Amino acid sequence: MLKRQNNSLNRIKQKTYLYAILSSLRKNYNLSLKECELLSNDFIRAYTSDNPDKLIDGQIFYSAVSKDEPSGKPISDCVKIRIKLTIISIDHATLSTTERCRALIYSLPWQALEQNALLTDEDLSFILNISPRTIFRIYKEYKLQKLYIPTRGNYHSFGAGQSHKSETLKLFFQGKLPNEIAFYLHHSLSSIERYIDDFSRVMNGIENNLSIEKLSAVTKLSKNVIRQYFAIYENNKNNDQILGFLRKRAAFSLKKNIFRSKSYAKIKTKRTQI
Repeated sequence: MLKRQNNSLNRIKQKTYLYAILSSLRKNYNLSLKECELLSNDFIRAYTSDNPDKLIDGQIFYSAVSKDEPSGKPISDCVKIRIKLTIISIDHATLSTTERCRALIYSLPWQALEQNALLTDEDLSFILNISPRTIFRIYKEYKLQKLYIPTRGNYHSFGAGQSHKSETLKLFFQGKLPNEIAFYLHHSLSSIERYIDDFSRVMNGIENNLSIEKLSAVTKLSKNVIRQYFAIYENNKNNDQILGFLRKRAAFSLKKNIFRSKSYAKIKTKRTQI
């Protein structure tokens, strides 16, 4: 049964646009599987950003209220933004219907916010074809985990201080892996990895008693981001297991950047030769 499920999953993967890019990179540029995965995710993100009228597998168009519209303003008078939402992903293949619904209730509002729009409870109910009561119950579960969902009501009630960066680290300290975080936040894996690397460098500076000003200069991050990371560090400074991992990760951060640069250099060299 499990073998048949895995075979089915592999066939589905091979039909996706992402797999087509990955296969092309391996065939034409002789890159490793890891290099191809990193680059194909970057290419997909660039393609969808630069082509607002194009959809990829599992996406839909949806009109949502601009994040700049104040709360209390009638919906009919609000500026709407046409956004893309990914409601079916290869990452969903191993999830049950309930698990997939729960994941999308967290993911979809973050997808919208990334495009400067906000979804409401009614939007989620309509898109996912579930009752408002179910959405409210799942909200409560996420709240117990201290995870923030940027719906229109939450965004204007609690302010815009939450970001992919802070939410990434909350999930990471809860034991989620980078690919799982990318799935939940519908953010590129490369960006998730970068946020964790940035935090590990800031953490290293904090533990070496560097000031916020000095850390900002060294890491090229804003003072506001440094303050956010400092607060996250303070809230999790007793989590020895993950902090220990991050200390090791900080040492490898530079090597990873060099690895990525060399990968792009291979492609550039290959294209020059063609």
